[in-house]
Amino acid sequence: MKTLDDSTVDVPAGSDGTARADLTLDGIAGDSVDVTSKSANGWVSDAGSWNIGYDTTPTITSDVYPENGSGGGAGVPGTFTFAPKVKGVASYTYSFDGDPEVTVDAGADHTASVDWTPPAAGDYCATVYATSASGIRLQPYHYCFTVN
Repeated sequence: MKTLDDSTVDVPAGSDGTARADLTLDGIAGDSVDVTSKSANGWVSDAGSWNIGYDTTPTITSDVYPENGSGGGAGVPGTFTFAPKVKGVASYTYSFDGDPEVTVDAGADHTASVDWTPPAAGDYCATVYATSASGIRLQPYHYCFTVN
């Protein structure tokens, strides 16, 4: 079996010919595992692959500025709440419409809220990604809305 750093790990088979390995999946959007088997006489099988994709983007909500909707107005503040879809989120980094990124710590419930006031009417997008406690930057999410 190959690991994430492309090294190979040998897992001994039991008397019934099966083997088990516990894996930690930590790719930002998914992971894959390639497995071969080796017979007693040294023959190695072709690799079999297993792939999984998962969503690590944060969930973003706002009562004043709903996603893909319109609300508020120029100068009207809105609160944006970030929540994780995966365990172990320590912080969120966000930017509204390409402004400099800002990072906020996640609370004990792994969520965070920020207030933002649009300068003018029009279409806006917030880009937000979470960072895990182990320092892994997860997938960004683009939350778009219209300011009345």
